[in-house]
Amino acid sequence: MSQKSKKPMTPTELKKIIADSRSKEWFINKTQGISFPYINFNTEIKGVSSIYEFSIQQINGWESLSSNLPEELHFSKNYFIAIKDSISQFVESYFDQENNTLDSYWNNVISQINNVSRFPLTYNCPESEFLISVYKNLPNSVTGAFYYITNQLNSNIINTKNYYVGTQLAYEFTMKDHTEISSRRNAEKSSISNIRNDFNKYLSKSENEIVEHLSNTNRKYEEYS
Repeated sequence: MSQKSKKPMTPTELKKIIADSRSKEWFINKTQGISFPYINFNTEIKGVSSIYEFSIQQINGWESLSSNLPEELHFSKNYFIAIKDSISQFVESYFDQENNTLDSYWNNVISQINNVSRFPLTYNCPESEFLISVYKNLPNSVTGAFYYITNQLNSNIINTKNYYVGTQLAYEFTMKDHTEISSRRNAEKSSISNIRNDFNKYLSKSENEIVEHLSNTNRKYEEYS
């Protein structure tokens, strides 16, 4: 009889483990950067459970989009799944360790975060929306557009009309800030950035409050017992 796969840890379950950990403050204050330089995405998230929730947000976001996505975007969801799984394993394995040990083994999570060799994107960035639109309208041109967006252009592979069309569409997309619609697009990007920053601030604040609440509840229960 085959063994059932383990159910993924929920953010609440993760926070409960952190609340009982020996180095709770380390988990609360740990700050990690996530960067996709090819689309000028750079963010810092404070709190291990906040990073965990961010990865889940991205996974759910990709799942909410049409399942008919170009092959180039399939890795994006898998990228965030790898981060989520590595954090879950880290917390379960080392929640009762000292700070120095945590710093050492956190490098395993960092290696997953820095693994951008296949150029993952966030589901809610303008570049993802653009590439999905190209795929719906000109599916054979999305590869050229993706390679342009992610700075992978190579003269040796621009050998088809469809590929060339994709690169031209991406060129026009990236240069749109020099057109009359620049104000609107800049406002859209600013709005997305503000939403992301507000979400990250909310996660960090929420993590501190929930972990403290869980710790206080556990302490009061122990005192009562």
